[in-house]
Amino acid sequence: MNPMKRLADELSNILKDQLLGAITYGDPNDSPLNLLIVLKVVTKENLSRMKAPIQTALKEKSIGIITMTQKELQQSADVFPIKFRMIQKNGVVLVGENSLVDLQIEDIHLRLRCEQELRNLSLRLRQSFLLRNLGSTPKMNLLGSCANKFEQNLIILAELKKGESDLKLDEVERILKKMNLNLSTIQEIRNAIENKLSDKKQVDDLYHKFREMVDLATNAVDQL
Repeated sequence: MNPMKRLADELSNILKDQLLGAITYGDPNDSPLNLLIVLKVVTKENLSRMKAPIQTALKEKSIGIITMTQKELQQSADVFPIKFRMIQKNGVVLVGENSLVDLQIEDIHLRLRCEQELRNLSLRLRQSFLLRNLGSTPKMNLLGSCANKFEQNLIILAELKKGESDLKLDEVERILKKMNLNLSTIQEIRNAIENKLSDKKQVDDLYHKFREMVDLATNAVDQL
């Protein structure tokens, strides 16, 4: 059985009606796996019951856990708009109900969070290049750790530009192309990691190609 499904079932058996739902999200091939646990109330007793099965699951696989109530989800929609939007779109309900199905996420919060994440990424890439003497492998690892998040930001940027959510990938790519942006650089990074690219010049060129695209995307979302 899938380790996340097994954990969700164990939590359901332990918490009973105190567990409203458990939703897994993110790339199942990435680490850590992610699980949103929605409780009726967050209490010492409920958290204590959850601890043992979660600790057991961690021995098998790295897991990221978010524990919230339904009210906290509503209150946090302006703080975590991108995360919640992605869970709405790609999350899989393992037990209970989908607590995010009716969650309202405002475009103004998406735009602000998208710009914040892109600016943070832009500064991180510049700082890492200037202050850390990274070799080719650590530099590629850094790019790999940034690629998925950047892809999410580009999708949000395209949706904000179009004024629609749940765009198909080809429509996202068409919108991005008009802004001189594309998803191909992200795939180029993934291919380079898979092929263990180590040539210093090629890695540096790819690093700055990605950095420049991040800067371009940051400017684009700022103009919305």
